[in-house]
Amino acid sequence: MNSRDLKILSRLGRSVWSNSEDWERSTLEVMTAVSLLDLAEESIAERAALLLLDRARKSESSGAAVQERDLWMSPFYRLPVDQRFILASLHCADWSYARLTRVLGRTVEDVEQLAWNARIQLNIPSVFPSALGVRGPHCPEYDPSRPWTQRFLDDEVESRRDQLFLQNHLMVCDSCRRTLEKSRVLYYEAEKRVPSGQEADSLAEAVGRIWEKNPKRGRSLLEEFCRGAWAFLIRWDILLICFSSAAFIAHIWTKKR
Repeated sequence: MNSRDLKILSRLGRSVWSNSEDWERSTLEVMTAVSLLDLAEESIAERAALLLLDRARKSESSGAAVQERDLWMSPFYRLPVDQRFILASLHCADWSYARLTRVLGRTVEDVEQLAWNARIQLNIPSVFPSALGVRGPHCPEYDPSRPWTQRFLDDEVESRRDQLFLQNHLMVCDSCRRTLEKSRVLYYEAEKRVPSGQEADSLAEAVGRIWEKNPKRGRSLLEEFCRGAWAFLIRWDILLICFSSAAFIAHIWTKKR
């Protein structure tokens, strides 16, 4: 697991857990467990993120989670755990909607709607962004639950053609431009309320230093077995026994023929 993934997982752990003790313990346990699996680099972070989220979901649904008072006062930690996870993934990890759909097992539309709902809740009592002015025949459709402005700001416009259309349209359409500007204010106000992750970065750096000194913790069990077997076979006494055995077998075989 590379240093970037360690930092991302620490930040996601800090976001889904509202208790410092639970966050550090669960994040470290998940990191250690997933690092031993034989997975592709990209899949390691996704598997670990899902495990972190599942633990936090079960804890909150059972009422076992104990929230710290200073965190409970933060609007971010009053959001449902899935919405906290999505915002942290978008703002702190730069994950795409597609990657979030794989981790959450939801559709892209669900991810968009959850993200927009979370951003609106973080901005209460702000005025909710809506389409401003008269919508023309060429204006993009504005869905209040997951508006096109959010996809534009998240850099999730599906095609280059659509991106160029929006960029050109915004230069000539005052209504859509004002709608985007109002959404932009909400977008960045919500981003300010997502934890910065400095505390989580410290944990990730500490774990990284430990793994650098003890690289065996980051290897798969198969790799460890192969390394151990090779180290055993290249010892001079073992090589001597192997060569002697091979010579003896060859002598017996030749004699029989």
